[in-house]
Amino acid sequence: MSGFGYHVLGFGAFPSRDVVAGITGNATNVSAKAQFDATIWASSNAKILNISSGVTLGGTSGTAALTIEDDLGGSLLINNAGTITGTGGAAGSSGAGGNGGNAVLNSGGTIVSTNSGTISGGGGGGGFGGTGGNGSFSESTTQGAPAGSFWYYDNRFNRWALFWTSYIVANASGSPPTTYTTGGWTYTRGSVSSQDDDSIYYNQSSRTGTVTTSSTGGAGGAGGAGAGYSQDQADGSSGASGGTNAGDGGAGGNGGNLGANGAAGASGANGNVSNGGSGSAAGTAGKAVSGNVNFTDASGTTNGTVDST
Repeated sequence: MSGFGYHVLGFGAFPSRDVVAGITGNATNVSAKAQFDATIWASSNAKILNISSGVTLGGTSGTAALTIEDDLGGSLLINNAGTITGTGGAAGSSGAGGNGGNAVLNSGGTIVSTNSGTISGGGGGGGFGGTGGNGSFSESTTQGAPAGSFWYYDNRFNRWALFWTSYIVANASGSPPTTYTTGGWTYTRGSVSSQDDDSIYYNQSSRTGTVTTSSTGGAGGAGGAGAGYSQDQADGSSGASGGTNAGDGGAGGNGGNLGANGAAGASGANGNVSNGGSGSAAGTAGKAVSGNVNFTDASGTTNGTVDST
């Protein structure tokens, strides 16, 4: 930060004088106390902090853009003609959106302020979208015969048998049929592979049946970032498509504008096996001013809650 300092106004005994400090350069995470001598800050002197037009104070990582510490002595008047903006809430990339940061955090008791500039809490981040429900689908499939699959006919006893991967699928009297259906599969007898006086071996050509396949729901979309210092508001992204008969993922919630909450993520769509999951919560907005303040001039703009007396 540059261009700040203080000077003393008035005459007479030192304790009766007003002490004025000014901020004329852009800065982040500013301490009001640091603009004054520590002794003066704690004294009963009336203090005035001027923030010049064109100056931007920003909050980062959730720290307020301007903090008024709790060991303030005497009174403090803040004249703001600049722009004071809190941290924007983080986008919900896998869960809830991040909370926005306060523009001004006042822990020093009730203060008086004028605002001809702009004071904005950071917008909340949008929540992550819910996962789509799972699905399943059935489809017909034809499988070629693996090793150990064949038909066998014993003409001495007039009986036939069907083997699939060396396991007996069927064993019955009479001549072997062309096809045989059991357990949802239809087995088709192939050509003769070998024979002798007592028996005939047939190739197993294939089997056809219906199989059920699981499908996965689509992933939820990411939420959007909330507006804040050096951060633009962003909308959430769409969820991913689910598999066959599965639900699509829910869209991520939009980030909030300055001083506004974000939006929760949308729920994922239902699949035919399970329902979609709920979207994640949104982040809440930071306050324009957290802590008591009495505005004697509010001709400027405030975005977000102001804790006023």
